[in-house]
Amino acid sequence: DAMAALEMVSAMEGEEGDSSELMNEEKLILMEECKEATELLMEDNEKYELDLLLSGPFDQSPARLVLTAGAGGTEANDWVSDLKRMYERHCDKMGFSCVTEDFQPGDTVGYKSVDMLITGPNAYGWFKGEKGAHRLVRLSPFNANNKRQT
Repeated sequence: DAMAALEMVSAMEGEEGDSSELMNEEKLILMEECKEATELLMEDNEKYELDLLLSGPFDQSPARLVLTAGAGGTEANDWVSDLKRMYERHCDKMGFSCVTEDFQPGDTVGYKSVDMLITGPNAYGWFKGEKGAHRLVRLSPFNANNKRQT
């Protein structure tokens, strides 16, 4: 449909005559149809890309997320707590169930480690890229000198 409309617009551009105002209206209508067809095509493309990304053999499975504080003591434990809260909120937003199966509390604040199970449609597919170290640089609320911590 979009290709036919574009061909008609190209053919109209080659024609000149008394009815140029009528042709301009037809061009505007055809251009609007092309725009709508393009938007539908883009929506279909996004759905196809998502289906393709979540088509792995394990993407339908639940995901296990393990958060572990690295070196850094209280700061690292607090960062694990922040990450846990962020992942829980993300799961709520996506409609996933997020259950904390095990945790080891930090000495003063946060967690030394957290083990979470995430279930829902394509849970593993969505979370399989969440691996590696997450770092944070901020002014520490736990440091009396208010130094920047990583």
